[in-house]
Amino acid sequence: MRILVTNDDGIQAKGLLKLCETLNQIAEVVVIAPSCQQSATGHGITVGTPIYLRRVNLPVKVEDAWSVDGFPADCTKLGVEQIYCDKEIDLVVSGINHGPNTGTDALYSGTVAAALEGFFYDIPAIAVSVIDEGEYVNFKYAAEFTKELVIWWSEKKFQPLTMLNVNIPNLPKEQIKGVDFSFMGIRKYINAFRKGESIGDDICYIMGGQPVDDDHDPESDVAKSLAGYITITPLGDNLTNYHVLRQLKNLDKPNL
Repeated sequence: MRILVTNDDGIQAKGLLKLCETLNQIAEVVVIAPSCQQSATGHGITVGTPIYLRRVNLPVKVEDAWSVDGFPADCTKLGVEQIYCDKEIDLVVSGINHGPNTGTDALYSGTVAAALEGFFYDIPAIAVSVIDEGEYVNFKYAAEFTKELVIWWSEKKFQPLTMLNVNIPNLPKEQIKGVDFSFMGIRKYINAFRKGESIGDDICYIMGGQPVDDDHDPESDVAKSLAGYITITPLGDNLTNYHVLRQLKNLDKPNL
């Protein structure tokens, strides 16, 4: 099995290195990841301007590794279409992200975007995040769980057109309550902007904010992860609201 590993925290990120080290126990690992931090870049891609790549030596054993001056989605696209086009990629794994990608935060996530690119190429994919933004993150357990998930999923025969978004609490293994297959919840923030120092007539705002961790559907990935569960959410490329679409089809159409 050959796994393409990528992320949005950068090619030297601790989460990616621990993931590579662990997945290398069960597969051939090739790496193509951003040269620097690319969190919250969503599904941005580089169009019309050069993208520079360089081969790098990582401090953990992998078959091959490349650094990309581009977005996370660029990494997967380049990996599949160019760098490893002569090798069959069986699985794309993006992460391990430092911080949660639950609920609608997944829409902004470079980690999730890099995995979805594998999905777009009919390659099964997994995005993995640890639900903590503090100084200490237990990447070791998250990597071990990811390895077990890959083994489990390969035994079930990887489903094409499948992308799994995995969020793991930053807890000791014995404190995790279990694994839950969940749907995407809504993630809201308060005080999302603070005013920065203005320059001339330009007004400055800095985005940040604190998540609102109440009023969640108890079965959503947001609520389950806050309750101490590892959540696994299958994602796709179709944002159609079919409920509203059915309603619209019963209405008179607007005039031309």
